[in-house]
Amino acid sequence: MLAGFTGWHVLIILFMVLVLAGLVAVVIIIVRGAAKSGAAAIEPSAAPASPDRRLDELERLVAAGKVTAAEYAEKRAEILGLL
Repeated sequence: MLAGFTGWHVLIILFMVLVLAGLVAVVIIIVRGAAKSGAAAIEPSAAPASPDRRLDELERLVAAGKVTAAEYAEKRAEILGLL
């Protein structure tokens, strides 16, 4: 038939090409889906919290007992340093 290939050889080669094309299509779909979902997860918030809000949140955490006095002092100094 083609350069010494029989009909079965051509069918096998055609099948292998179709399987490879299908695998490539699946990989492309997976990569595009991951890129779309990854981009949505990485988007930054609208605006960083103001120092006042950060201090309020820090005081709330201290009142709830989730932050130690040393951590509070360190973080408070950091936030006030941004002013």
